[in-house]
Amino acid sequence: MTFAAIEARTTAAAFRRLVNAQCAFPGALSGGVVFDAAGLIEDGVQTTQPSFLMQHSVAPLTAEGDDLVINAPELNLVSAAFRVRSVVPIAEGGMQRVTLAKV
Repeated sequence: MTFAAIEARTTAAAFRRLVNAQCAFPGALSGGVVFDAAGLIEDGVQTTQPSFLMQHSVAPLTAEGDDLVINAPELNLVSAAFRVRSVVPIAEGGMQRVTLAKV
């Protein structure tokens, strides 16, 4: 097994443990995400916009302007509607950070 394969398996296992929300994407796709209600630090500046991390494979075609629904009962979010403001790939681990706006 290559180092890249080991890294991918380890990252996927850790991510599964961190998932705190389910997201319904356009096209009837659904998957686990790590939702953060606010406090994202972008280029050294703290924002108050909600965001989440997801593995690229969950919804590879997610784009700015897409509408989606977040379900995170532990965070008091049930069928909360959001619009994608930006999608930023993160090189390490094949993740993406998706910044949202409330619809």
